[in-house]
Amino acid sequence: MSSKIGKLFSRPVHPVLEGVGTGGGIAGGVAYDFLEHGNWYGTTKALVTMTKYWGLRLDGGYQGKKAQFKTYTQYRYMNRLNFFGPGPDSNPDLRTTFTERDPVAGVLASVKVVPAVEIGGRVERMWPRISPGRHPETPSIEERFSDFEAPGLSIRSEFGRFQAFVQATAPPDAGRTLNQGGA
Repeated sequence: MSSKIGKLFSRPVHPVLEGVGTGGGIAGGVAYDFLEHGNWYGTTKALVTMTKYWGLRLDGGYQGKKAQFKTYTQYRYMNRLNFFGPGPDSNPDLRTTFTERDPVAGVLASVKVVPAVEIGGRVERMWPRISPGRHPETPSIEERFSDFEAPGLSIRSEFGRFQAFVQATAPPDAGRTLNQGGA
């Protein structure tokens, strides 16, 4: 039985279970892994939750021994996100909800400079959109909070994120030799 389940998840079209966003619960959906061409790959997935959150994702790129390059795009829809007010002193009694549409596009690249050290970077662009909440028993955010109290409520924002990294990886058996001679 377990081998049948394993085969189901290793096919090009296969089910997926994961989260979409805070408060949405577990999402179920379907993914498609494009046929690999040498070191080139691609995958896409679509997800939905019982609370009507949903997400779409498309990834593709190159994975070699010395370098990798990946492009990705994602779109999430979350209709029952909670907001209690600005700052750490927000009041749980002022709970409201809002909807967020969260498109993201990015590029990630890295190169191994030596077998155990990789350097790289990421560039992302985000276009979040906030709109009224959709919970039948909880007020929508604009009913209790102003633009000043809930930044981004009526202003459409765009963000860029830039990241550089250095990643060092120890060999799998390094843990055995690092602790030799201990008491």
